[in-house]
Amino acid sequence: MSGQYALLRPPETAAEEWMMQLLSGFMVSQCVHVAAQLGLAELLSNGPRSTDELAAACGADPQALARLLRMLASVGVFAEVNDGRFATTPLAAVLRADHPSSLRAIAIFYGQEWIWRAYGALRHSVTTGRPAFEHVFGQGFYGYLADSPDAARIFGDAMGAFAAMHSRTLVRAYDFGRFRRVADVGGNQGAFLVELLRACPEARGVLFDAAHVVEAAVARLARVEPEVRDRIELAAGDFLHEVPSGCDAYVLRNVLQDWDDERACAILTRCRDAMSDRASLLVIGRELEPGNERHPGKLTDITMMVLTGGRERTSQETCALLARAGFVVASITRTESMVAIVEATVNGARR
Repeated sequence: MSGQYALLRPPETAAEEWMMQLLSGFMVSQCVHVAAQLGLAELLSNGPRSTDELAAACGADPQALARLLRMLASVGVFAEVNDGRFATTPLAAVLRADHPSSLRAIAIFYGQEWIWRAYGALRHSVTTGRPAFEHVFGQGFYGYLADSPDAARIFGDAMGAFAAMHSRTLVRAYDFGRFRRVADVGGNQGAFLVELLRACPEARGVLFDAAHVVEAAVARLARVEPEVRDRIELAAGDFLHEVPSGCDAYVLRNVLQDWDDERACAILTRCRDAMSDRASLLVIGRELEPGNERHPGKLTDITMMVLTGGRERTSQETCALLARAGFVVASITRTESMVAIVEATVNGARR
């Protein structure tokens, strides 16, 4: 599961004003969520429109919609023009489904009632160390998704959007082309694997995830160009118990952060069991950094605590987990997007 971005306080903002912005952040998030659900960015993509036109197009109350748009315009999402109509902005554009860096799926995910209810029980996680989601819903996060197709779809779409945010940076930063068969373990709907195979035309990929996730991936992959799609093999299973064998690279991208140390180590061990002596394991994720600096992983870490019981880790903690599972770190590649690629093998030799 990928992450959020911590807010950056302007230096001239008074403490009480900034605190009020922090406290009201959930309200702004919900407004953006509703705008994404209603498709307002798409409706404004061809030019300014009146609230009456927009309301008729999306099935909203005109006065209420005008108030929502006015609020969002005050924070740069949409703009009110002189004649009372509203127009799009560069910030609003990323809420369009067809934008190359679309965040629409993430905006819809963040506004889900099942996310808000879990976050509302944050105190439970802080006082017990246990996932608030499990406390609220009586089952684990991934069990809930397996039982709730709509929630699983929304989550899968959001994770695909998160993957798209960093995939091109990753394939530029690291030489994936030296591998011929790559297993994307816990690869969700394949957004990262698709980008990897686009960059590496000689490689083939195995997309491995839970059965309901792989089933959902079929429709997404159907929209991918055939020369990439035809090089992807789908495999379903539980990576806590086994992963496919016969690959020369095993990718865990934003997987270990979803799990506590015991289960993260179990996933690593299953990968080691499937790997030959010449294969490489690539652990991809944010490196949590100490100190007071802004870092998106610090907020993602709270989300992991609330939803899954997982955690973000420092590079030292990731390396310690790898050693515990019988791996030796061969290299660490850092990228411009605060994401690192830790390569490990069973003998420390880089393939």
